[in-house]
Amino acid sequence: MSAPISDATTSEADQQHVSKITSRLAEHNSSAPEAPTQRVQCASNIPSVSLDEGANKYVLVTGTDTKNRERAFVYSSSTASYHAGVAGPLTDAMMKEGFENVNVLGGGRILLANESKKIEIYGHSYGFGRADHAVSMGVVQNDRRYQDYDITWNNEGY
Repeated sequence: MSAPISDATTSEADQQHVSKITSRLAEHNSSAPEAPTQRVQCASNIPSVSLDEGANKYVLVTGTDTKNRERAFVYSSSTASYHAGVAGPLTDAMMKEGFENVNVLGGGRILLANESKKIEIYGHSYGFGRADHAVSMGVVQNDRRYQDYDITWNNEGY
């Protein structure tokens, strides 16, 4: 019997995936920035928050958009067995849209309960480390979809 997706911790394959993401971001971030006139100036189509219902792995990612604004992103996924499964697609999308200085600051879990309008942010990622849950909470609180939710964080649990 396999463990539910939300109970998976880490594996050798996950650690290799994290390493690939980290290396790709380091290479992307160290490349010479394009001249401001050459960078595509567009508003990002990437929302700052994307949460799936239930208790799921999440990551906190930052980057500088094409208008030189520092942005933070909080993403969770009910289909990701590991944090790298959340971070990879998000960081790929950010780089494709021209973000610079893209960094995964850490991860944990987010419990989203839409019916009771509660969000709990907690735990850590074995691959990326513990996110600053207070920062993650602030990003989620700034999303108008969750302004009437009771949002809390703690460093307990996995």
